[in-house]
Amino acid sequence: MPHAGGKENIMSIKVITGKVRASFVHVFEPQSINGSEPKYSCSLIIPKSDTVTIGKIREAIEQAKQEGVPKWGGKIPPNLKLPLRDGDVDRPEDPAYADSYFINATSQEQPGVVDRKRVKISLPLHVYQNRGEGSVKALEHPLYPILHDEPNSEMTSFVWRETMLAHLLLWGNAYCQIIRSGRSKILGLYPLLPDRMEVDRDSAGALTYTYSANGGQTVKLRPEDVLHIPGLGFDGIMGYSPI
Repeated sequence: MPHAGGKENIMSIKVITGKVRASFVHVFEPQSINGSEPKYSCSLIIPKSDTVTIGKIREAIEQAKQEGVPKWGGKIPPNLKLPLRDGDVDRPEDPAYADSYFINATSQEQPGVVDRKRVKISLPLHVYQNRGEGSVKALEHPLYPILHDEPNSEMTSFVWRETMLAHLLLWGNAYCQIIRSGRSKILGLYPLLPDRMEVDRDSAGALTYTYSANGGQTVKLRPEDVLHIPGLGFDGIMGYSPI
């Protein structure tokens, strides 16, 4: 959490959180919001049950306020806007923020992002379109925020790709259910466990996908509602496990 005083102490207040979720993630490329200066940003969603992390953040805020007193002329402003916000109060319409606090973090400098092994992650997924003289990022394409930011409300783009790759390496196939609106607009992509999916053909030769859900129930999915990425195989449809 940045320090409110001089540059030499700007990182003197530091909080290591517990497990949190991130939403509206723009950590690889700066984004402009409502015409403002492009910045790197994300919303950190912290469950209210994580009282340890919430306590650390509140202590850091109080420390930052005290260290900012000289800057504010000797006293803390009465209407000082604080970074820790209540999702139930400020975002009641969004279930992703229910029973959680959140912090909207922004920066003009690109943050360091690493994976579980602390290896730097620097490869975002983009959608491009051909403009005749070359390809440009299709920022207005409806699939851009899904593939680049959040394929679903529970995963970032990186976590989604990491999950799909793990499925591909372990089972030889990766599947996602394509969630659509009533007008067939793609709203999200949810990974499906490969060991619960059965791929076959009907009497007319069309592909069929049957998924075994929790509780033993089976769900038949239309081929157009399944993103199927096969690994190395012999028929171009099913991949084979490499292990």
